[in-house]
Amino acid sequence: MAEKVIRVDEVVARVEVMKPPHGDRLVVLAHGEVSSQGWSDAYLAERAPSPGGDGTYEFDFVATPPTGTVMQVVTPITGVSIVTHLRPNAKMVRVYARENSKEQVVH
Repeated sequence: MAEKVIRVDEVVARVEVMKPPHGDRLVVLAHGEVSSQGWSDAYLAERAPSPGGDGTYEFDFVATPPTGTVMQVVTPITGVSIVTHLRPNAKMVRVYARENSKEQVVH
């Protein structure tokens, strides 16, 4: 079962303009840290939009923790999400980890 990573250090968010019939999409990339080696399947789980929506997309930065014995050393990790249901007022991305969160303006 996936758990939030310890920390998010950097967030990149950009809109990719697609050719019809495909709609534009939002690509979000986050770099962070986990507490040990062996974490896998990192991704950004999109939260449900808040009523009235202010144009902010929110994500939980999660990954699958290791099983068994692993080295307890802070390790970098990267997660990504591609949003194909782009809202017209998309302006900000916020990514949550266990210890912090980071925001990024959508480009």
